[in-house]
Amino acid sequence: MTDEICVANLGGHGIRMRQRMAYRQAAIAVAFLGVTVGYGGPRLLRLIVALPVLLAAFGYFQAKEKT
Repeated sequence: MTDEICVANLGGHGIRMRQRMAYRQAAIAVAFLGVTVGYGGPRLLRLIVALPVLLAAFGYFQAKEKT
């Protein structure tokens, strides 16, 4: 087992930028899902919502871990 030290490579500005982008992507995902469900869109079209959710998760976890 190796003891590794994780050094943060994001400053305050980078963290805030990634957090804002994560919140925007999450809002886009919720809006898109609401529109497709509200108008009875096909289920396959609703699968597209996975992309903004994935981007939001990446941004959130990068900001949280400061990497």
